[in-house]
Amino acid sequence: MIMRQHQYAAEAFGTFCLTLAVYTTLLAELPISTPVAAGLTLGILVYTIGKVSGAHVNPAITIAMVSLKKISMVDAAFYVVAQILGAITAMFFGAWIFGGSPEVAISNDLTVFAAEALGAGMLAFGVATAVRNNDYGTSGMIVGGSLFLGIILAAGASSAVLNPAVAIGLGAASAAHIIAPIVGAIMAAWLNAFLYADA
Repeated sequence: MIMRQHQYAAEAFGTFCLTLAVYTTLLAELPISTPVAAGLTLGILVYTIGKVSGAHVNPAITIAMVSLKKISMVDAAFYVVAQILGAITAMFFGAWIFGGSPEVAISNDLTVFAAEALGAGMLAFGVATAVRNNDYGTSGMIVGGSLFLGIILAAGASSAVLNPAVAIGLGAASAAHIIAPIVGAIMAAWLNAFLYADA
């Protein structure tokens, strides 16, 4: 159980870092864009906490991994709680540092739903590939790059959050930002399993 506590703490810490990175790029004038910051942050997290918890830092990814039986439902439930707590902590910390919150468009339009599902699906496909390859040296690049690509693909039609916990941390909790990433991640994880069935 001690090891699992480490895993849950890693997920809370990782989601805190990812949410705060996004939060910061939306409020501060930085020389890099939000997609780049998010991709780099997730890639770094894969290399720093990946061996502890897998660095899901996203409820959609955790649920997709449950569907592939890569993690138990009990651990997944604790992962999701830890991720949400990490994101909420980042929200309060960010509001304290910046004196305000970023404005993220909230919409339950079908186009936004589809974009969020597509973007999260791209991330989940990358994660499933990294898990399948089991190559620590390339995992961070694959996962971080997949998040970057997912954000780029979704940004034309949505705010491209792609992460229910981060959406909560940014004050953008809507069906499109909570449910769509989960749907997209599960579909992409199973697509990955189908494509690699004979590999």
